Amino acid sequence: VIPSPIDNMLAGATTVDTATRASNKRPTSFNIDQELQSRFKAACATRGKSMSSVIEDFILGYISEQ
Repeated sequence: VIPSPIDNMLAGATTVDTATRASNKRPTSFNIDQELQSRFKAACATRGKSMSSVIEDFILGYISEQ
């Protein structure tokens, strides 16, 4: 699992590898149901995972099914 930028910041990571991974990220925007987004955000916070990392994990699993 690749840590999110927030995870890296909280861990005090300052390595070049961390900076390279962070710069390899691209902002993405899509629309989802407001209630679903709210529940997703709460579930991620409860589990201590970033929303981005959960979405990335889902995408990796989804494309590997093809």
